Amino acid sequence: SFILYGLLLEYATSGGRSLHELSFLFVTSCLYTATAWVGKEVRCETNHDIAPHQLAVLGLTSMSSTYCSVRSLRYVIYPIQILAKSCKPIPVMIFGACLGERYPLRKYLNVSVIV
Repeated sequence: SFILYGLLLEYATSGGRSLHELSFLFVTSCLYTATAWVGKEVRCETNHDIAPHQLAVLGLTSMSSTYCSVRSLRYVIYPIQILAKSCKPIPVMIFGACLGERYPLRKYLNVSVIV
C-alpha cells in the first residue's frame, strides 16, 4: 500500500497536474477513519478514555504533517521526500544524546541500516 500511495501522489502532482492539498487531506482522512473503524470492529476494542483535547492535538498534528508533505510535492519529487524522511532518526538521536538519553548499540545499528 505504501508503494501505491507513493505512485498516486507522484502521478497527482507531476506532469503539470495540480492537486489541491485540502482535497487530498480530506480523502486520506476519510480512508484512515474508515480503516480505524473497521479495525476497531474486527478486534472488538472498547472505547478509550483519552481526553478529547488530546485527540484534537493528535489529529491536528497528523493532518498538518500530511498537508505539508503533500504541499512539498510541488517542489520535491516523492522519492526524495521519502529519503529525507528516512534521515529523521539521526537528528532525533543526536539531540536525545545531547539531552542525556542513552541508546543501546542495536538502536544505532537500526538507524544506520535505515539511512
